[in-house]
Amino acid sequence: MQNLDCFDERMRRYFETLPADVQNTVLYSRSRVEDLDGLQQLAEKTIRLYED
Repeated sequence: MQNLDCFDERMRRYFETLPADVQNTVLYSRSRVEDLDGLQQLAEKTIRLYED
């Protein structure tokens, strides 16, 4: 699970643009998000899963 308190401002802004179902999946993912790039990769991977 992600800790939103550890997200910097850019990460928060990006996270808030994601659809709610993607936000929830990212939040509860076991993958550790360290930076904006990692967050974007996880979100894009999640979006692709929903598209299939």
